[in-house]
Amino acid sequence: MSLESSVEDAFNIRDYIMDNVFDGNRPFDIVDTAIISLFNSIASKAEAISILNKNKKISEIGLILRPFLEQYLYLEFILEKNTNKRAQAYFYNQRYGSLKKYKSYIKNAKDEKTKKEIEEKLNNTFYAKSLSGRKTIEEDFEYFKEKYINTFPDPSKSEQRKNWFNVELNGIYKFTDLVEYLYWGLYNPMTYDTHGLSAPSDIYIEKKNDQTFVNVGSIDSKSTHVLVQSLLNEIILNVLKYYGLLNNKKLQGIILKIKINANSRVNGK
Repeated sequence: MSLESSVEDAFNIRDYIMDNVFDGNRPFDIVDTAIISLFNSIASKAEAISILNKNKKISEIGLILRPFLEQYLYLEFILEKNTNKRAQAYFYNQRYGSLKKYKSYIKNAKDEKTKKEIEEKLNNTFYAKSLSGRKTIEEDFEYFKEKYINTFPDPSKSEQRKNWFNVELNGIYKFTDLVEYLYWGLYNPMTYDTHGLSAPSDIYIEKKNDQTFVNVGSIDSKSTHVLVQSLLNEIILNVLKYYGLLNNKKLQGIILKIKINANSRVNGK
């Protein structure tokens, strides 16, 4: 089973969920938006890594591997428990953060004319067609800011909501806390070895400009390929579990293939 095959399976699972899970009784909501968008992005990054690997562009894989690992952690955290609350915090934080950047672009435009042009273009194109009822970027920003703040138990304490994954006030203030909370095998050699993998030694956590993220040094093509495929397969099973599809007869071929692949790695085959 190749990474390319796992990517195809992930996209097929995504399409099956979109076509068969949601209807009038089970509408597609904010929680689903967070889960499916993350799942799709993880699969897309795995696809890009597979293509780069196939074309021997090994040095460029690290640029994609880092966000792949981060998004994998985010989705694992969301699906672990309290999925509705965690997914909402993620979704509102993403929208709020994006709008904050747009506002910064407008504010720091080189002159008033450029600033006005950017703002008018946003308001007259995107917001003119929006069904939300919000007419300007400022209205949208305030709306999602309030939504994000109110996902936290005490909206008055700004230090608690620096990172969305602290939404339960569980002491997960930094990305390193999130990694430790999930006890992810990549950062624990003993756990990592139980998956039958050889950990790339240059994957580590870095802090830069008050931001903490996964970083990647030199890339070993084979172990990176195995790592990405294993994590993608794991997230496929967890997404299927969340949507109650692990026993779906139409998907048993994919599920069995993933389980056989996982067993073969543990047994060193």
